[in-house]
Amino acid sequence: MGFVAVPARGRRVFKGHLAPGEHFIVLGRRHWASIAEPVGTTVVSFFLIIALWWQYEQTEHRDGSVLGIIWLFIAARGLWHFAQWWFAWFGSTQRRLLQQTGILFRKQAMMPLEKVTDMNYKRSIMGNILGYGQFIMESAGQEQALREVNWVRYPDETHHAIIDTMFGPKPAQAAPHPPPPPPVELDGYDDDVINYSVDDWEAMSSHDEMPPSYPPRAHDAGHGAHPGSQPDGDVDTQVLDLRDADALKSVSWQQYRPDPDPYDD
Repeated sequence: MGFVAVPARGRRVFKGHLAPGEHFIVLGRRHWASIAEPVGTTVVSFFLIIALWWQYEQTEHRDGSVLGIIWLFIAARGLWHFAQWWFAWFGSTQRRLLQQTGILFRKQAMMPLEKVTDMNYKRSIMGNILGYGQFIMESAGQEQALREVNWVRYPDETHHAIIDTMFGPKPAQAAPHPPPPPPVELDGYDDDVINYSVDDWEAMSSHDEMPPSYPPRAHDAGHGAHPGSQPDGDVDTQVLDLRDADALKSVSWQQYRPDPDPYDD
């Protein structure tokens, strides 16, 4: 299960290459068996060169420097394969498969999970013994750059994690916010009149423009007056001359507004 636990070094390698909200499900290097031959050859050849060099120096009295040069080429080959293994990563996010290779020049291959139509999983006899596998991805359309992945370690866990991401239940999306309620309309109130300031009344009266009175006069009841208006003289009705600015300033307009809701903060 070490492959499924995403290593911190692998996250740093792909830092800046992931979209917002994207995270790795599985990530890791290739199986160590991929470099077993070059590294093993380097180690075995080292002891073999030492034995031959000692034999040439002690018995045949020959210069063994040539053997040392041969071993340097073998060691360089082993070091090159080890570096390729060290810088190569394969992983999967909840959206795509990613693979990075290269030492001096990095190369990243990517395949969206939504384009993967089939994912073949193979394990050879040595793969069953040592614990590695091979993935072959099939996709609709043209051939993708990331089609074959070899030397996958922890192949069972990796395969199950990717398949569960591709075909498992999708995370529930947050419900959209409900639309705001419509504005409340107050019956019997004229917004144009309420929003007039005293300066507006003065400016309109200076041009002999008479804005509608509020509340309406009794004799205007038959000419578009508000329903429920009462005749002059009623204690609940005050008729004002809207051209008189001093009178308007002395009136508390709160008496014409509805009582505030006692439960409203």
